[in-house]
Amino acid sequence: MSIGIGAFFLSILILTLLREIKGVSAWLKTHFPLLMQFIPTWSFFAPIPNMLDYHLYYRGVKKNGEMSAWQEWTYLPEKRPWFACVWNPSKRFSKGFLDIAHDLLRFSNQFDNPLHICSSLPYLHLLNFLSAFVQDTDLEKIQFTILTESRLQAPQIAFVSEVHPLRRNR
Repeated sequence: MSIGIGAFFLSILILTLLREIKGVSAWLKTHFPLLMQFIPTWSFFAPIPNMLDYHLYYRGVKKNGEMSAWQEWTYLPEKRPWFACVWNPSKRFSKGFLDIAHDLLRFSNQFDNPLHICSSLPYLHLLNFLSAFVQDTDLEKIQFTILTESRLQAPQIAFVSEVHPLRRNR
């Protein structure tokens, strides 16, 4: 009995290791699709790791028509609590922004029509979030931009939105 259990776990280990080899993995998926659904994939890093930092900036148009200066929306507090290495709920905001920024940039590269981009879900999510986030009552319109930066490259503008009326919950 124990030899059978050992052989079972050894075969799972071998299949898991073989699954990491692209050519072998493709062959296994083709010939044993049902079995390969139960074999785990182990990837310590994402298949395409994030190589850039994303920054969200916004500015408003005041009631007199004057544009305000660009301000960065920051989602990380200046100082994190000691338990943030175990439980960090504010990390969800950074992950959410990263996903939305990726989606918006991918979508804006696929379509040239501003109407399609402005009606996309990532665009509307950012616009709705910033409309709720901005508390300045002098602003009546808002515009946002996404900047990318890495250790090897200076910040670059990746996307600039249209100017939209600020919708506030009253």
